[in-house]
Amino acid sequence: MVTIRTVPVAPARAVIQSAAGTFVWVARSPGVFERVMVRIEPIGDGTVALLDGVRTGEQVVVDGVMLLQAGPSGGGR
Repeated sequence: MVTIRTVPVAPARAVIQSAAGTFVWVARSPGVFERVMVRIEPIGDGTVALLDGVRTGEQVVVDGVMLLQAGPSGGGR
């Protein structure tokens, strides 16, 4: 039996991989961002499926990711 589920997708450049794990930045409100751990699967053309951590409809930061990471305390909350 095949199980099909809908998952959010994002450009691979939105994903940060570090010693602490794999994460993306999610916009929670204007100017407020949260680092969210994710599990990904490449799906081609520079896009990844976000299998865990992000729900459909949440906004993932694509441009400026490195600025958030370099922020005063790692950015966001």
